[in-house]
Amino acid sequence: MSRLMIGVGVGVVAVVLLIAVLVPVLLLTGGEDIGIAVLPATSIVVNNKKDLSKYVEPLNKLHEEYMKKTTENADVYSVCQPSQTKLDDKHCIFKMAWLQATCKMENDWGYEANHSQPCVILRPSKVVWVSCEGEAEEDKKNIGEMTVSPWHGFPLYYFPYQPSPHYLQPLIGLSFSKLPSGVEVSVLCRIWTVDTDPDKNPLRFNIKVD
Repeated sequence: MSRLMIGVGVGVVAVVLLIAVLVPVLLLTGGEDIGIAVLPATSIVVNNKKDLSKYVEPLNKLHEEYMKKTTENADVYSVCQPSQTKLDDKHCIFKMAWLQATCKMENDWGYEANHSQPCVILRPSKVVWVSCEGEAEEDKKNIGEMTVSPWHGFPLYYFPYQPSPHYLQPLIGLSFSKLPSGVEVSVLCRIWTVDTDPDKNPLRFNIKVD
């Protein structure tokens, strides 16, 4: 897990976990071109007076999908090593436990249990490195502190995407704290690959905690 300090905000703590998944997904701006989808939405408004299940349920389905695959078919997975590029007879595992902060089902993904810590998740289908920041200068000031888990990018052994029921795409969690209450923050994520201009099709999402 790595930490990126971006400015200083005031107010409540919010966690955003970006995840692209095989359950119903919403593609971000540019995501369709570079193979990245996001849950639970590209525009999140968290208010404890509103029903937040629309954010929690898609993330629960994602968690259940990964846990079911790795539990019922444990013999087809392996914890891969950096020196590996791919496995001929097994799939590289991705453990949900590698995601940090409130990006966990037992914490209601930061929505129900603590509405000031929402979680969003990102899942790519090709090798990428992701760097995120506030889109405009005002967003940079308000974005607060960001923690990335488990990595900014992914080892080669997870790719290319495999049309197998056992294949698990890796996930990135972005946890934001110190987001100011009542202020919408626009986040821009650049996607780095060997054949993609990171400024051509950046991902964007908005987060607001009331």
